Amino acid sequence: RGPRAVFATAAAVAAVSGALILLFGPETLPPSRRRDRVQWARANPFGSVQRLARTRAGAGAASAFLLLWLGLNGLQTNLYNYTAYRYGWGPVAGVGLQAASGCLLAASNALGPRLLGPLVGQRRVVRWGMAAFGACMVGMAAAPTGAAFAGAVAAASLATCCLPGLTGIVAAQSPGAEGAATLTALDSMATLDRLVAYKGMSRAFAWGIGAGVPGTPFYLGAACVALGLVVSEVLVPEDAIPEPSKAASAAVAPVSLRLGALLGPPRREAGWRGARPSALAGPLLSGGGLSVPEALGALQAAACANALTQSGRRAATSQDGHAGPMAHIAGVDSSDGPAK
Repeated sequence: RGPRAVFATAAAVAAVSGALILLFGPETLPPSRRRDRVQWARANPFGSVQRLARTRAGAGAASAFLLLWLGLNGLQTNLYNYTAYRYGWGPVAGVGLQAASGCLLAASNALGPRLLGPLVGQRRVVRWGMAAFGACMVGMAAAPTGAAFAGAVAAASLATCCLPGLTGIVAAQSPGAEGAATLTALDSMATLDRLVAYKGMSRAFAWGIGAGVPGTPFYLGAACVALGLVVSEVLVPEDAIPEPSKAASAAVAPVSLRLGALLGPPRREAGWRGARPSALAGPLLSGGGLSVPEALGALQAAACANALTQSGRRAATSQDGHAGPMAHIAGVDSSDGPAK
């Protein structure tokens, strides 16, 4: 039906989601903790970024997180175009690899910290994950065949198990109930990160084609990840990532309320900080003995559907002929990043 059907479907899903929140999502902030006026200084998205630099460990983890996502967003931006240019892949193969990558990324974020953390420690999960991801980016750039490239992409997707650990460090640096606000600030910076990657990495690909090095965006992404690893090693102490404990799990509770509100009415215990989502979200997100990286990994896994959304939108656009698989190379501005 053409590319418009994809956007119509996305709009319908967004409308249904908004209706569910409006009609069935209970208010989690009790009247006793509400304010009469908005504090614009604290609500300012740019000012809230200062929360990320409150501590040395938090600043290092946030920087490493954003640098790794710069490389990952560069991969998502160029994967379809790169495989079409370098290996002559068609839409089905390119979109299939991108969808498989999204599924592996989701599984890695959800299971990696919980399975590997008790064996090697969350700090090593972060260190080894970032190192492996950077090496896989180099492997993508140097892959002589499509099969080798696909293997590097799959390995890189599994290596993203380090992301929940970095997010856990940022959350652990927030005093009291400010963890949700700090993670929101990190999400705001991640949005800017995506904008930079979509534009910058596409142009790096175009430049690399002219220079005879089409893998330029992957080399550049690997350099960003390597820099993030160095920053993490220098600024983040060994004991910065909290291991599994009830106290650590409680730090994730404010973030989980947005998901828990749709899964069941929260059970009130001493207001906002005591509100716990019931049903399925309760054991997973609040008080289930998970560490911050484990609980955040489960939350981040759900967000990996963005990669699938992006794949479908690009497939529809390519097959309809409005913007071919080389649109980014030709300089066409297709603002079709993954839906948030």
